[in-house]
Amino acid sequence: MMECDAVLVEGTCVVNEAMLTGESIPVTKIPVPDEDGERFIYDLQRQHVVFGGTEVLQGKGQGDYCKAVVIRTGFMTTKGELVRAILFPPPLDFKFHSDFLKSIYVFLSLGLIGMSYSLWMWISNGVSERESNFRPLSIFLALFPLRDSINLSIIGKCLLTFASCCFL
Repeated sequence: MMECDAVLVEGTCVVNEAMLTGESIPVTKIPVPDEDGERFIYDLQRQHVVFGGTEVLQGKGQGDYCKAVVIRTGFMTTKGELVRAILFPPPLDFKFHSDFLKSIYVFLSLGLIGMSYSLWMWISNGVSERESNFRPLSIFLALFPLRDSINLSIIGKCLLTFASCCFL
């Protein structure tokens, strides 16, 4: 089992990358070509990298071993990136959540405008001030689902009864 990401310099390896990719077919890794002046680019030359967390099934090289240069260890390896992604997932920003909040603000503002208009109309038509304080609650209740509006209407009736008892 490889404990680090390493670039193969000499020899070839057959590795099982099932732990990282889920593929059950072993993958052959070849050494980096010995070309002067060319830089190794990790993302483009992955066929030369033996990843941490993979199992080396077979190696052929000069003598009894293959040579590789370690490039990453610990949480910086490919396996470490997977572990970090599980332990510290990136924050999720759902468009639905932001749109939902916008719609709540729209409905709330429409309800407040309707309550204000109704209150103004009731006062201008001569409804008593005590009754006009609790009637806009019925418009506000229309913004909530049925279950919540039933609960709030019971609370509203209790408040209306309390107000009529206290202010008579």
